[in-house]
Amino acid sequence: MPTLRDASHTLSYESFPLAYLHLLQDGGPLAAHIVDKRAATLSYWSAHGARLLRSGVTLEALRAALVTLTTRYFNGPNESGLLPGYDLCNHANSCGTHAATAPCPNDGGQECLVVRTRDALRKGSEVCIAYGWLAPDHALFHYGFLPIKSSGVWLPELSRIDRRGFSRADIAIAPRAAPQPFQGTPAELRAERRRLAALLEQLRELEPLAAVQQPDASEDPDGGKLRLLLAWRRQRVAALEAEVARLVAAQPAPATALDAAPATSPL
Repeated sequence: MPTLRDASHTLSYESFPLAYLHLLQDGGPLAAHIVDKRAATLSYWSAHGARLLRSGVTLEALRAALVTLTTRYFNGPNESGLLPGYDLCNHANSCGTHAATAPCPNDGGQECLVVRTRDALRKGSEVCIAYGWLAPDHALFHYGFLPIKSSGVWLPELSRIDRRGFSRADIAIAPRAAPQPFQGTPAELRAERRRLAALLEQLRELEPLAAVQQPDASEDPDGGKLRLLLAWRRQRVAALEAEVARLVAAQPAPATALDAAPATSPL
């Protein structure tokens, strides 16, 4: 969890090292979002930095506070806040725990967060929570973790930036359920397979450079963010491979040899 003393501990849009932007290979939207977040903080600092420094607040402390707020706050219907007890629960996409605000039992004039689990829990069991259905890139860049199975294997799920039709407006949206696998006509399936295969080829082409990337000394001194980013790249490759294989299997086989032959124009 990020703290005011360690802004570099958690990977987020606000703390992403700019030296690693080339490792995103997302076509622009994710990188643009990160750059704009960083630019907004610097713009604020240029206007208010002198006042903050007189109060003992450094640029690094400001960034740490922003990382903490953007990755940990609970957004309720009437107000938002940091709730450490609730934050001890770990996110799981399939979690059935429900949280809602309600009048506090001992003080109806205040609001409390009421957490209800789907099933009865044994004493000592961990309580999960869900922030919506988080794709790997959403979980990583907004909350600083990669979703994993209980076995510790990275989930072979497509990142949002690799999904058909993704736009920058989708970055802030967390759907409540898993997205449906792409379906379409045979021509659409072929086009989607070619698009994903091209992304996969681009990731593989950069792999030699990614493998020798060194931690950024100023923004990632212990290399923790780089390790997370490289783990996500491996998960991204596995997800693209799995989706390409699914699209190949979904492609209907030609009924005859004539159907399989490429179309030619009449002379």
